[in-house]
Amino acid sequence: DAIPTLDSLKEAGITLCLSTGRNAEEKAETLARTTDTRHFTHIFSEPALGILKTEPEYYTKALSLAGANPRDTFSVGDTPLSDIRPANLTGITTIWLNRINEPPPTAPDTKPHHIATTLTQATEIILQSIQ
Repeated sequence: DAIPTLDSLKEAGITLCLSTGRNAEEKAETLARTTDTRHFTHIFSEPALGILKTEPEYYTKALSLAGANPRDTFSVGDTPLSDIRPANLTGITTIWLNRINEPPPTAPDTKPHHIATTLTQATEIILQSIQ
């Protein structure tokens, strides 16, 4: 469901950023070659930013480089400790992609703002939130 999700968000005029621990540039380039579309305006990785993704500073630096405001930003991720927690601590709205029905995180800083089981659901949450 990744490509239809990216297409619909891009068509809605949303700026898309790819953020991964490593190999973000390679992943984005592979996707662009296979779809003939460049979905991402910004691409962030641990080596490029010089900060581990588990640290809030990773997201702070990415926001700064993208010229984005945390209040207007969504982070969709499947790992509470490296995707949800640091984004929460930065003031970003988080969507936990829980594809395998894990129990939700209980620690206050790892609790996501929203939970989705598919990227399609995550897209619906984003589109409803910006309307």
